[in-house]
Amino acid sequence: MVVYEPFKTKPLSEFHAELAFEFPNLPDQLFDYYLIKVARDMARRGNIIRRRAIIHTQHGVTRYRLVSPDECEPLNILSLKRTTCCAPRLDIPRTFVAPDGAIPCTRSIAWYDEHEQALNVELGCNGGDIYVEMSVTPSSSPCDLPEEYYEKFLPTLTMGAKAAIMLIPGRPWTNAQLGAGLQNEYLKAVGSDAVDTMTHRMRGGIKMRFGRVL
Repeated sequence: MVVYEPFKTKPLSEFHAELAFEFPNLPDQLFDYYLIKVARDMARRGNIIRRRAIIHTQHGVTRYRLVSPDECEPLNILSLKRTTCCAPRLDIPRTFVAPDGAIPCTRSIAWYDEHEQALNVELGCNGGDIYVEMSVTPSSSPCDLPEEYYEKFLPTLTMGAKAAIMLIPGRPWTNAQLGAGLQNEYLKAVGSDAVDTMTHRMRGGIKMRFGRVL
């Protein structure tokens, strides 16, 4: 059984305000298209959207599908750690951070099949739990985006969407020079966001993490 850490999302409509101010005559469908396109690009470039899960391994089961409940698509497995069957197991996890003593999984223990979006596990008779941290990207047609885009990465997301819209050729709002400049700034911002995510820095909020339950 795969249990995902709780997460929040925001409807695409909540990202429209700044784009509508800049482009008041454009339809919401166009905003949605470029918001999704840029959000996926940000996720792929920077591994900025993360999901954590615990796999409660079952005897005889060697494949576990890693599909986030919000249909975000896995990009990279960032961490795999396991506990043994002797470690205490909680029916309702309070933390999705691997506990002290968890052992990193080598490829002889677990490996990810990106085509099947499944984790192959060979724990033998030891059993136990596997703690997974992965980067994900929104699907190609979501109604919502992960809340991180609104709370942490909104300036980068709207900058990238504005650049993409301005670079559409042959339209009344086309502005190749300004669009190219915004695109360059967007790429720098994605790099900065990636570093912040990797080093666990936050912008505009406080992240609270409960400690290990004893």
